[in-house]
Amino acid sequence: MARLIGLIKVPGPDGTEIALKTWIYNGLFASSLSPINASLAFAIAFVLVWLGLMWILYWRKIYIKV
Repeated sequence: MARLIGLIKVPGPDGTEIALKTWIYNGLFASSLSPINASLAFAIAFVLVWLGLMWILYWRKIYIKV
């Protein structure tokens, strides 16, 4: 998933195309935090999103076997 959000392109503020990961990082985290804290917050948010999705699947008893 981390590679996928790096491959998806969205229009940036100046009209050029940037990766979705960069857009999320700059828009939500880098604008209000120092670079090291913004990176940590992005990583924690990424893990929490996946944890939330997995919790929903577990709650509905949907198990994916690998």
